[in-house]
Amino acid sequence: MIRHRKGIHCIHIYGWMTQRWCHHCRHQWEEFETVDPMGRKARFAQLADADLARVVLDRIECGEIPPPPGYAMPESVPSIVTRTIPSTN
Repeated sequence: MIRHRKGIHCIHIYGWMTQRWCHHCRHQWEEFETVDPMGRKARFAQLADADLARVVLDRIECGEIPPPPGYAMPESVPSIVTRTIPSTN
């Protein structure tokens, strides 16, 4: 059985071969309910993709993953604080 990092779900690794999913992911799927008209499978996959995207963006902002070309990095908090300190004049 594979152990995967936070944000990556077995659906990203195995697709819909749920018999290969880890216990946690399988349990999430079994407990997942939705009234969304797009359907249960599509909504579950969409939420798993959104979770993965959040983790990737968080890791980029923390500097653990290099940003893709053209990605606008948010300004660091210390530089914002430095710019907003009241002037002495």
